[in-house]
Amino acid sequence: IVFIVGLLELRRAAGDSCPLISSDQQCLLDLFESTNGEEWISPWPINGGVEPCSGWIGVNCSMVDSECRVTNLTLPGNNLSGKLPASIGGLTQLMGLQLQNNYLTGTLPSSLGYLNAMLSMDLQGNGFTGTIPSSLANLTLLQYWNVAVNLLSGSLPSSLVLLTDLRHLIISENYLSGPLPLNIGNLTRLELLLLGANFFSGAIPDSLYNLVLLHSLVIPSNLLTGS
Repeated sequence: IVFIVGLLELRRAAGDSCPLISSDQQCLLDLFESTNGEEWISPWPINGGVEPCSGWIGVNCSMVDSECRVTNLTLPGNNLSGKLPASIGGLTQLMGLQLQNNYLTGTLPSSLGYLNAMLSMDLQGNGFTGTIPSSLANLTLLQYWNVAVNLLSGSLPSSLVLLTDLRHLIISENYLSGPLPLNIGNLTRLELLLLGANFFSGAIPDSLYNLVLLHSLVIPSNLLTGS
């Protein structure tokens, strides 16, 4: 986590007051509108003539290929409610998305799979429903993913084992069910795996023994068998 935060801070320092490209700014405005921005604890001054990269709380930007892009969005505990807009997938240089402990609902948009630069995504403590989109397997640089304490259901997509850079996978306290992917052991860089308080069933995959870097595995309150 310290390593990820360091990278995000490095990108932020490189150009956090640059003039944001219009497409990224529209994505931010869509997020503000879709999540009842006027009711946020710290709302953005969208009509105040303030550049997003210099005066909108939680928005960090950097120059990427000669364009000013949003690279980190940090709005935990800011009273966001409503649904994530599909256009959030347009923030294609986003490395960090921290929206934990808000009141977001609806399904996780499949467009999250367009965030190919993503390193850390924290959506814990919201009210997201529906299934985990298989498109998240496109986030091949992802190292930290936390969707604990939501209302997600369905099975864990087998395509998630393609996220071979994952260090922390935290999906506890949802309504996820079905077997764990047999090749979950392909996530050989995992250090933390929290699966507790779901409805996973079937045998615990032998491939878990491949996770030699794992220092914390929490899987109670499921229907799994084996040891």
